[in-house]
Amino acid sequence: MKKKIIGLLLTCVLILTVCFPAAAEVVEEYNGVTSEELQDALESFHNQFMSYGDQELDEIEESFENAEMPEMARCYQEARKVKDKLTDAEVTGFQMETVEEQDAVLRLTLTLDSEKNGEYQLKLLLDDSLQSIVSFSYEPVHHATTGELMAKAGLNTLLGMGIVFLVLILISVLISLFRFLPGSGAKKTAPALAAPAVEETITAVPAVSETDDKELVAVITASVAAAMGTKNTDGFVVRSIKKRKW
Repeated sequence: MKKKIIGLLLTCVLILTVCFPAAAEVVEEYNGVTSEELQDALESFHNQFMSYGDQELDEIEESFENAEMPEMARCYQEARKVKDKLTDAEVTGFQMETVEEQDAVLRLTLTLDSEKNGEYQLKLLLDDSLQSIVSFSYEPVHHATTGELMAKAGLNTLLGMGIVFLVLILISVLISLFRFLPGSGAKKTAPALAAPAVEETITAVPAVSETDDKELVAVITASVAAAMGTKNTDGFVVRSIKKRKW
């Protein structure tokens, strides 16, 4: 029984592993390259992009399109839309994560803070060689309000309670199915052997009534009188009666 339950749990873990991809992992080093070195490279990329004029950006986008790299051309087009908002932005943070997105294995995130336009993040994806850029983007950082935080906390609470109840229901269903498995029932006790009935044999003793005694005496008296040739039986006294075998 325990082996079956463990097998079921392992199956659930395998399904969850297949259905949900592994989350990104923050690292300080990748293939011998430290996060400080990659942060310097990302800051240089940002500063170089900010130094480009419109004509230079047009030429870059055209070169990527001619090289059949439309994804990089699109990244530059989208980045140009927020370029003017980041002229006074300062670097306030950096993070390096291992990922599995498209052909990328590493994601670099540079946090930029602008006094006029708030916070932005430059996110850049690198391939395994750390030499080719897969994609990049400038994204505004959204700070959740108190109401949004409360709503998210409530949603997480409901989700957690729902998962707990689902697990409890699953456990109760599994327990209810145990009785259908062979050998899982309660041991049946052998019925107690009934003691043989002892029949008491009662020998009925025929009761001899007083009337029968008088009749017997009368018959014997009459027989004796007939044998002696007399009719008067007043002087007869029966002393005893003996049974004889004929």
